[in-house]
Amino acid sequence: MKTIIGCLMLLTTFHLSTAQACNCAEPPEDPVEAVTKAYEQSSIVFLGRAIRVSRPQGKDEETGQMIEVGTFRVQRMWKGVYSEELTSRIDIKCCTCGVSFNEGREYLIFGYQRSDGSFSTSICSGPMLNDGSAISILDELYPHGT
Repeated sequence: MKTIIGCLMLLTTFHLSTAQACNCAEPPEDPVEAVTKAYEQSSIVFLGRAIRVSRPQGKDEETGQMIEVGTFRVQRMWKGVYSEELTSRIDIKCCTCGVSFNEGREYLIFGYQRSDGSFSTSICSGPMLNDGSAISILDELYPHGT
């Protein structure tokens, strides 16, 4: 019973929208190393609240996957060009561990720039839900965030 409850909590927490197993590289065990690696591999890092979420018809031209688009009100920025609002795409129902954004929720986004200039993220990019620990590490390592 505890195992079932634990699995449901995990699925609820990350809002996984796929039944396929994640195929992410194993993150470093040390939280500081994990955040540092995610930061270094990202072109944008910010904390934002999802204010709009849409699921456009069709598939992403680059990945061929179904996509979701989240618009965020930026609360903090550690990397990238600051803007009050940013939009990020995410593949859903795919092998890259896509997740669904929920309006009103806060997310810590480690994103990468796509060839069309937009940003994308996935659960493999770094911690997404704001539990405070990654933010503390970012503040310590990169104190000049806006």
